[in-house]
Amino acid sequence: MQGSGLSLSAASRRALAGALALAASACVPRAELCAGVGECGGGRACVAGRCQPPAGVPAIQQARRVVAEPVALAFVHRDDPGAGTVARLGAGDGATLLLRFALRLPAGAHVVEAYLLLERDEGSPAAPVTLHLARIEEPWQPGVPWALSPRVGRVASPRTRVPAVGPSSVRLDARGLVARWMTERDPRDFGVAVVATAAAPPGVAVRLAPGLAPGWGAAGADDEHGASRSGHGPRLELYVK
Repeated sequence: MQGSGLSLSAASRRALAGALALAASACVPRAELCAGVGECGGGRACVAGRCQPPAGVPAIQQARRVVAEPVALAFVHRDDPGAGTVARLGAGDGATLLLRFALRLPAGAHVVEAYLLLERDEGSPAAPVTLHLARIEEPWQPGVPWALSPRVGRVASPRTRVPAVGPSSVRLDARGLVARWMTERDPRDFGVAVVATAAAPPGVAVRLAPGLAPGWGAAGADDEHGASRSGHGPRLELYVK
């Protein structure tokens, strides 16, 4: 280094560059949630879709868990299927799951993690798909038909790869979207949409709510223990300090 009185060898410079690159990569958000230890590297663990340092304590272990049900839900695609309790995403028909939440958090609450949880419909045929969340930018109502589907914004969250066979619960990253709701209060936010990045028939089937049609409205619910009145329907999982 000129001007410092120190000189680094070529090998030292390469080692320093590698260390800086590794540190920088650890700070850059992943484009996808991790699904296993092998995806994180550097001895880091995959906890709830996040790569954690070997000796670190995941933030969710030091926070209170809050689960919120949607106050409105609609499942739209080109065939307009009508009533049903299952949504099939990624089948190539443009299917989108629309959700709206009414969060009730105390003033000063800090959301350290946020996920949308979906439950697979066990026994339904499936193919690997990639899902993500995006914000809804136009008003909509439960039961909205395909022809009147609201405009959905650009991809706003890391993707989740859903295998054809895997755990019953599917976790989608909602941290950025929830942070936006709490800080910006953007009037163009009308909920979140679950979208598949590409067609992979037959896609994956997820449960909406037992006994409820794909267009419904209900009172939201917060429960620090994770109870959900709608059983295995979509729900927002928050970790709050």
